[in-house]
Amino acid sequence: MPAEKSPAWLSPLLGDAPGQSLLVGGVGHLLLNREEEAVVTAALEARVLPLLRDMAAGRPITLFTGLAPGADVLLMDRASSWCERNGVRLYKVGLCAVPQHWLIDDWVERAAKAGYTLTQGDHHWLRANMEVVLSGCDSVVHFYKPADEAVLADPLRRQENYRHMAAVLAEYADMLVAVLQAEYLGQPGGTAEVVAWRQDPTRIPSAYRTRPPRSPAEAETGLILVDPMPAKVTMQTAGGDARVKKILHSAQAALRQGNELLANDILYRALEDGVHHSELHYLRVQLLARVGSSALALREYERLAPPVGTRNADWLTLLGRIRKDIALRSQDPAQFLDAARHYLAAWQHTPSSYSLINAASLSVLGQDLERARELADQALAAVDAEPANSEEQRYFAAATRAEAMLILGNHAALRLHLAEADALPMDIARRSRTLQQLQRLCQALGVDAGLLSTLTMPPLIVLRRLGLADMRPMEAIEALSIPPFAAHATLFAGLCDSFDLLMAEALFAAGHQLHLVLPYRVDRFIEGTRLRLGPHWAARLERCIARAARIHTERGFLEAELGWAASNVTERALGLALLAAQRSGGRVQLVEVDPTPSPPRFDALPDLDDRAARVPQALQQLYAREAPATAPAGRRMVGLIFADFAGFQKLQDSELPHFWGGLMRGISLLLMRHGERILLRHTWGDALHVVTADATTAAEIMGDIQQYLELHRLDPVAPLAGLGLRIAGHYAPAYEGHDPIHAARTYFGTQLSLTARIEPVTPPGQIYATEAFAARLALEGAEHFALEYTGEIELAKRFGAYRLYSLRRLTG
Repeated sequence: MPAEKSPAWLSPLLGDAPGQSLLVGGVGHLLLNREEEAVVTAALEARVLPLLRDMAAGRPITLFTGLAPGADVLLMDRASSWCERNGVRLYKVGLCAVPQHWLIDDWVERAAKAGYTLTQGDHHWLRANMEVVLSGCDSVVHFYKPADEAVLADPLRRQENYRHMAAVLAEYADMLVAVLQAEYLGQPGGTAEVVAWRQDPTRIPSAYRTRPPRSPAEAETGLILVDPMPAKVTMQTAGGDARVKKILHSAQAALRQGNELLANDILYRALEDGVHHSELHYLRVQLLARVGSSALALREYERLAPPVGTRNADWLTLLGRIRKDIALRSQDPAQFLDAARHYLAAWQHTPSSYSLINAASLSVLGQDLERARELADQALAAVDAEPANSEEQRYFAAATRAEAMLILGNHAALRLHLAEADALPMDIARRSRTLQQLQRLCQALGVDAGLLSTLTMPPLIVLRRLGLADMRPMEAIEALSIPPFAAHATLFAGLCDSFDLLMAEALFAAGHQLHLVLPYRVDRFIEGTRLRLGPHWAARLERCIARAARIHTERGFLEAELGWAASNVTERALGLALLAAQRSGGRVQLVEVDPTPSPPRFDALPDLDDRAARVPQALQQLYAREAPATAPAGRRMVGLIFADFAGFQKLQDSELPHFWGGLMRGISLLLMRHGERILLRHTWGDALHVVTADATTAAEIMGDIQQYLELHRLDPVAPLAGLGLRIAGHYAPAYEGHDPIHAARTYFGTQLSLTARIEPVTPPGQIYATEAFAARLALEGAEHFALEYTGEIELAKRFGAYRLYSLRRLTG
């Protein structure tokens, strides 16, 4: 219910002197596609907004809406931009019927019922978009008290609040603008009911009225209906500067959670959609550098950076960062000094301690210690002169002083400043970059890295379930007690049954970030839960998925294979944590969860700190108490490789003998090295298909072939040296069967088709692999390979967007 029933709680809406502003209510459909949005925008700008300006006759316009995604936000966006262009004063009032997270959850549930499946990026977009819209309002009216929030968990209570808000829109607007399809019936508190109440206020139930009803004739004169064009439901965003602002806000929200991969995906999709802005360009390149994709970051820098001579200090510093990462790969002192020069160029443009301390550290790595100490002294003087008002500024100031003291050999001061930085609540990504920089300096200076122990890293915790629980709802353990985990820890867990859902809800309530691994695709898993457990549990599952820091899904498992899928879900969670540890330098900890006792038991296992023993120890602990569920007959997990040669179609007949007798024969010899670990090898035309028993063998094969072709290309007179090979890798379940045509063993399934769709989007000369492959490779301990995140990339033949990694060998 509203905070109180008298009109006093509407004072932010009405102002001190009703009549001095034209009150315009806005309401409309929750789901609009691009075509419908274009129709509504054209109607607003050509007819509706000019009419409202004329009606206002020089007065300001006060626009109030419920701020729901869809037409409400569209009306607010378009009215804001049009009024600003046309010199009309506009006051924006937001009506909050329920707390923000419930509004989004209800919208998501409505979208799901309409057949639309939202990605994790969409969920972050919705939350960030809501924050932007609320911050742009001149005032906000809440229809609930803080004490009501627990009560509003009941959907029926929220519907009551939506109907109270509907009554306010119908009763108080001088003019109501409604985006409504003809013959649309809707639901209680929705657009159709607002319009019906506006047309006949006597139909408003007395429980929701706040003023005496007007006659239908009087009310209907203040109604404008905009009928959008019907079309398929899709996710919507605003255009122009508003859209850029929301993209940045969404990406920065992900960064505040320490989720750099998600932020990168948000920006990648925006650029793919044709949204270009200097801030988007900069953040996209910066994120690629931060997640370790140095080569791609340099290519994107050259494509997106402003022309030379017009770059500001941020762009100049970013180039130094990318050059530093490339130098770290080669360990060439000359490249370190070159990167230092880029940082100094940024400092000359705009002096800052950040540029100086990086130039100092790179001088150490470039073996110019005298210059490094000189720059470290300058960095100390610079950081003392810079503001340190926010926690982030204080953290980087302390980290800069610590780095300078390490270069200058003052180890007591180093520990002091690291302790100061450790006390500040910085996310794992920032702490990781600080520690990795200091560890490299310790190695170059011959100093014990134990000096850095006062700056701690939040752990990466993997929750490993013992057994699969009964799929029936487990209401008896609703009040699940979760042990306290380390502050700022990142948690990885599978979500396969109702116990996992209860555990995830408890973790979210405790304020933890959680990466969830699902056994099936999101929409399929939600629908399966709806059929097994009912709509209540499906809605809870959907809300849980929306709150996750990141969702990872297994692919290719059947509904009847939940036990086998759940086993792989746990392995995937551990592999993802190990991947994150490779990026951040953090430690991985396994926590076993036994749901059978009451209350369930959580047993922390030793940290997996020793790189050499990490994976064998992880696997031993993973299966210490019970063997994983085995694959059903005729099914198994396999490594999958698809490859083809770019430019093969242009070869002449005379060149084909060189292709088959030279290049392909060389590849066949490489394959022979792996013996029985290769389960299937096949070729047609220029395509190569290999199935392996594990991910490591697949990585070795792809690395061998790539290296072989690189060596071939170095010979300028080698036949077909200009051909480039695209290679794609995946790790997934497949059928093992008999090929009646070839009279031989074969492997088949949907995941082979998926792998084949990755290869066409792979740049020639590179290897792209799925996240499932990358996680499995980390779990198998293949540390002589580097995996660099490339983004959530749209596959060939409209196969959908998948997270892909670039794979390269670290050693010959």
